[in-house]
Amino acid sequence: MVGCASNAPHQKNVVGHFQSKNFNKIQIAYWQFIKNKVTIKGNELTTNIDSTFNYTTCGNIINGKFKVFGDSLFLFFYSNTKKLDSSLFTVTKPYDTLVYYLKNDNALVNERVLLEGQLKGYTQYDYLVRVK
Repeated sequence: MVGCASNAPHQKNVVGHFQSKNFNKIQIAYWQFIKNKVTIKGNELTTNIDSTFNYTTCGNIINGKFKVFGDSLFLFFYSNTKKLDSSLFTVTKPYDTLVYYLKNDNALVNERVLLEGQLKGYTQYDYLVRVK
C-alpha cells in the first residue's frame, strides 16, 4: 500500500462513478451572473479500487491514477485522448494534475479560473455527484 495510513479511509470513499450535476436554468443564471461561474455539464469520472480513473469530458478521454490528500482528490493524467468530430488522437504531453475538493462522500467540486477565450476571468465550476 502506498501513501499515508491517514488517507486510507478517504480512498475508499471516492471509489465509484460520478457525473456532472444537472443544474436548472435558474441555478445556471445565478452561478453565471451573480457568482461569475460557468457550470460544466456532461463530465464523467470513474474511480476504481486500484486507484486508476477514467475521466471523460465533451472533448477528452483521460486515464490515470488518483490519490487523496486530506480533503482533495488529485487526478494524475497518464493519457489524454482528444475527441475531434469522429476522430480520436492522443496528446503526447498530458494535462497537468486536476484537483477536486471532496465536498462529501457523494460530491466532488473543481473550480478553476478561465485564462483565455470568451469567458476569460470567469470561474469554471465542475460539480460531480455520485451515481454509483
